Amino acid sequence: MRVFIAALAAVVGSLALQMSIDAGYARQFIWLIPWCWGGCAALWTLWLVMHDKVAKEWLKNLHDRLGKGVYPIRALLCLVVFVGVALVVGHWTNKKVESSFASGQSSPAQQQPISGGQSNTVQGNGNTTGNVNQGGNNNTAIIGNDNAITTYKVTGPKLSDWLVPGKESTPTQRPGCRRPTFDYVTLLYGDSVSFVPTKGKWFPHTIIEIEDKPKLTVNKDKRGRIALSVDIYDERGYIVAQIENNRFTVNRNNYFKMTKTSSTLVVIDQKNQKVIDFRFINPKTIQIDALLYYPELKRPIVLSKDGNDLSGFRIHGACDTAVAVDVHLSSQR
Repeated sequence: MRVFIAALAAVVGSLALQMSIDAGYARQFIWLIPWCWGGCAALWTLWLVMHDKVAKEWLKNLHDRLGKGVYPIRALLCLVVFVGVALVVGHWTNKKVESSFASGQSSPAQQQPISGGQSNTVQGNGNTTGNVNQGGNNNTAIIGNDNAITTYKVTGPKLSDWLVPGKESTPTQRPGCRRPTFDYVTLLYGDSVSFVPTKGKWFPHTIIEIEDKPKLTVNKDKRGRIALSVDIYDERGYIVAQIENNRFTVNRNNYFKMTKTSSTLVVIDQKNQKVIDFRFINPKTIQIDALLYYPELKRPIVLSKDGNDLSGFRIHGACDTAVAVDVHLSSQR
């Protein structure tokens, strides 16, 4: 009876933890989910093999032959069940987090690529913050009506197109930021600037990385077009959108809008906030503003002309020259 009560309590506790994390709370304990369910399965297995029907009727002869040797066999069986269930649930949980983490799997919208976005993992200067992208409108695609994914069609520039340069002038930069003598592209992220060499293997260029994992990258092809690669989360740590290798993947439980012209890309969340404002101002200037949440961080990353906030660490007017990574952060969880 005691094992039965323990197993029942474990199921209730595991359900409570699972529901809390799915609701956006206690996400730092997400790693516990597989082990909780593994423990539940092990307790139910122990209750089953200790049941009178099993021990004294169905497998009585086996128990009589083994004697006290039945106890280590029970322990081994429960251990196998514990580890096996934990691994299966862990694999399912990780897959769920990667694709949509809420309920259900996210499915890719039918599109062509928009930009490359492999990333460099070479550590650069510790400057951070994002850029401002003020994009023009016209072609709007709304994704996710009533928790359902909808394939969209747009006229003019497609959401999968690489961005081509606009014809605007480069914004005025802060005094004292010395320009390099080599040929470069000016990457404005928030109120900071990064001078990226055009020759050599400097693209894809990593703007933000966490624990050596690229989170926000910009790519440039031989025709001078650019593309963005980024995972977009909401404040609870749920995937809102993935823009990677020129393909969009959306979460059916989120409703957001992407607006694109030939030289701009804007992503707006459920609260009508711009989470990405990406702008190819001219052939030599890229600008990006961003509001980015990550499960590894306790606070968001804000890239803005008013100042960059890197999860609580504020930086103003950083100036990087020929670095592989503009912002490098460690996990806070």
